[in-house]
Amino acid sequence: MDIINLNGEIYVQISFLKKYGLNSNTVYNGLSRNRKNNCRSYIHFADTKDKRIKWIKYTSIPSQVSKKYQLPSSSALLESLENNDIEAKENLIHRCLFFAYENGYNTYKKHYNGVFHDIDSINRYSKTHAVFISILDLRNNGIPLNSIFNFYLKLDDLVFETKSLKSFYHKIKDFEIKGSDSLIHKSYGKKRPHKIADVHLKKLEELYRNSKIYSGREIHRKINLWAVIEGYTELSFSSVKKILADPDFKNRNKGYRYGKEWVFNNFKPFKTRESPAYNGTQWQLDGSRLQIPYLGQNNFPRFLILFVVMDVHSRKIIGYSFDDSENNKVVIEALKMAVNNTKYLPREILRDNGKCFSHKKVKYIEEYFSFLGSNIRKHSIGLARDKAHVERFFSTFQTTVLNKVDGYIGEGIKSRREEGRPSRELILKSLKKDQLRSRIELETLIPNLINKYNSQKLNEDKPSPQLMYELAKKDEDAINISENEFSLIFWDKTRIKVKNSMILMSEGGNRKQRFQYIIHDEKLSYSLNLTEVQVIYQKEDRSIIKIFDSNDKWITNLSIHIPLPVVRKKAKTKNRTLPTKSETIDQVAAKDKKQKLSDLNQIYKQEATLERFFIKSKSNE
Repeated sequence: MDIINLNGEIYVQISFLKKYGLNSNTVYNGLSRNRKNNCRSYIHFADTKDKRIKWIKYTSIPSQVSKKYQLPSSSALLESLENNDIEAKENLIHRCLFFAYENGYNTYKKHYNGVFHDIDSINRYSKTHAVFISILDLRNNGIPLNSIFNFYLKLDDLVFETKSLKSFYHKIKDFEIKGSDSLIHKSYGKKRPHKIADVHLKKLEELYRNSKIYSGREIHRKINLWAVIEGYTELSFSSVKKILADPDFKNRNKGYRYGKEWVFNNFKPFKTRESPAYNGTQWQLDGSRLQIPYLGQNNFPRFLILFVVMDVHSRKIIGYSFDDSENNKVVIEALKMAVNNTKYLPREILRDNGKCFSHKKVKYIEEYFSFLGSNIRKHSIGLARDKAHVERFFSTFQTTVLNKVDGYIGEGIKSRREEGRPSRELILKSLKKDQLRSRIELETLIPNLINKYNSQKLNEDKPSPQLMYELAKKDEDAINISENEFSLIFWDKTRIKVKNSMILMSEGGNRKQRFQYIIHDEKLSYSLNLTEVQVIYQKEDRSIIKIFDSNDKWITNLSIHIPLPVVRKKAKTKNRTLPTKSETIDQVAAKDKKQKLSDLNQIYKQEATLERFFIKSKSNE
């Protein structure tokens, strides 16, 4: 370009003047006279890059020359330059934004591939990112944002849409600071990379509703296989377990999973005391005070709470426990015994709303039961007869078993039956210290009482609960429990890092007790060493522990290593014969020499076996 604007003054090159007919020699002569200070016309300076190029101040050209060759005025040239500048800026903005929108966005797809899974979304975010980068470059080159904003409005299908210039300013500033995070909504992307999308929930509902009744583990495997194929984020085992345990999710989908019969039996109001047809259809849980006092530590009479798990079909008590109160321990121990005895979970477990069920350990067990497919249901509030079968058990247990036990003091003050409450004199007599059992004696008595209830006929027309349980079939929907699943539910858990191909566990202050478990399998040792594993163990029995990974997948069992006791050898002492009063020192020395020769001869009298050879060789080493 042979014309420029410097601080409001027009400067031109000789080539510009030649376009209007000026002779170059005339211009060069004027430049020479100006350099020699012979005239005030043709003020000029040399170009900084190319000294051969001269820039002539347009207003210093003589007026007679301007008139003769009809040169344009300075104001006309200024206006022309401004128009050219505007057109050039517009062309530059258009070219930059259009290129970023059409071709320059592929570089930025890497920021959004891990967040979105459909191509359209990734392209929209990548295009917006590329356009914003181009806008920042233009701004840094002196082009104002208000000029760029008009061209931005003409671009379609971008993530950020606005008609407000102020909002546009703030978004560009936010993008300059945060980059791609400013474009991604707060519920997506790096801040919540494992968010469960609606498509995941729909797929989970589809799998859970399947009439094949997939287990939680099978659902977790199938949904992640589907996610990999379809290009969605995989879900963790804990996330699937949490969703399947949600009451709202279960209530909306269990009707499809188990059919109309389940809805009738479990979702609709419970028909009082209607017996199921099979073992394992329903268990009922409840606790009550055992009306046999024992002598407490303070020499006052105390009572135990008996907590039971009943199989409703047979009325058999399949699990029980006892303690001073109805706490989380009695619930866990009773359920542990029930599952251990039956090796399965029922279709449904019915319980009350006691505080013992709010403990985190009990909630974990219930959540795991529910995850495996067993429905945990609370009885209707204010309607305890919803679990009338187990309520009836305590009445029958007292009238047929406990009333024959010495020390039984009746059904309690709440009993409405006259024969259920013995006389006051008998109760006071039973509560005397010399009449009370110890707690150990009462705890030893309880299993016998439960066995007696299970083995006796409660009705002439029906067999005993034990026999009825043995004769009945198991419900097809009952969930079989493996040994490993049982340990995951009821054993204690901890996380330990495997070091030196072994697991060390300790208990008590200053590690009073230490338990060592060695991994003898070389291949397994390579895969587990220096990794954190889930250790399942029992405090009451340390002989075996089970090793699981973070997804509750069984790896191996380890037995406790008990080191052999160290046998310390006593220092050998020479057998020296002590002299008697009548013997001299020489006589004693002769006797010792004779004894050594005798011992040496004994060696050759024994059989020369290969075993003795090896023993001797080892000792010589």
